[in-house]
Amino acid sequence: MKFTPAATQPNFTAKVKNNDFMQNYVKNSNKARLDNLKESLTALKNVYPQDTLEIKANKKGGFDVKNENKKTSVSFEAEKRTLQTAEAKLEMPMPLNLPKLLKNIATKGTDEYNKVFNVKEKPATEAKEAQNANQKPTAQEQKAVLDMLA
Repeated sequence: MKFTPAATQPNFTAKVKNNDFMQNYVKNSNKARLDNLKESLTALKNVYPQDTLEIKANKKGGFDVKNENKKTSVSFEAEKRTLQTAEAKLEMPMPLNLPKLLKNIATKGTDEYNKVFNVKEKPATEAKEAQNANQKPTAQEQKAVLDMLA
């Protein structure tokens, strides 16, 4: 029997590409940030297992996320926080939290999820119609229709 090392076997649960940015992010993280990242990656591996995301930092204090399989590329900008002082109102960009962004990408229905995985939201009426179509009718509803038949 011949075994191949795990390093040469493909990882089908990989969700984020191991690029220079991610290696530096991991190396420069403290334990709490690494724990948050690990939790986010665990949540992400259950979503679209065939997709791998490439993440890079952008010049706006955010991240660029590329999904080759879905042919999407999305830029997430830094959050803008407003600081009110006695003299002026200042807008300061706050760097994005990568683990938080990954959790949002892994959460179905969020704006981040829809953009990265190219999910088109159904209008509310279509969603309601689809839900009603899948519901089982009650005996009363069935009887009302049967009573209409000749």
